[in-house]
Amino acid sequence: MDFTLVCADKRDIKAIFQLNKEIVREYGNVSANNFRKVMKIVSSGIKKHISEYKKIICGEETAGYLLVTEHPDNIEIEDLFLYPSFQNHGIGTSIIKNITSNSRKSVILYVFAKNEGAMRLYKRLGFEIVRTVRDEIHEMIFYNVSEKG
Repeated sequence: MDFTLVCADKRDIKAIFQLNKEIVREYGNVSANNFRKVMKIVSSGIKKHISEYKKIICGEETAGYLLVTEHPDNIEIEDLFLYPSFQNHGIGTSIIKNITSNSRKSVILYVFAKNEGAMRLYKRLGFEIVRTVRDEIHEMIFYNVSEKG
């Protein structure tokens, strides 16, 4: 499925927040009190970094959102959300392959251990689990070939 990436803006904050909320609710192990705290932190982060988000567009529709941050030692895929109707069409695979093949650095991401679909995708694309945070979130890394040798 063909897609383009365009800059997100303030109008996308609510949609990005809602996608985050659904992921945390479905896969996170968060109590009701902590859920509110977590979502407040998420909301603040989205607002702070909205200009760095990319909107994934398929045809005339928004398929999801992407946030990638370059750090001194690696590239971090902070958020990659696709609406369910756009999942399993190769969009996520294409985005991740593009990021990993165009980076000279390792690529890291964090994923809920219970998110089996995402875990399968990342492992299939060469990511390895390097540690687990709070028994529920895996830090995964894709090592750039030049870093291994």
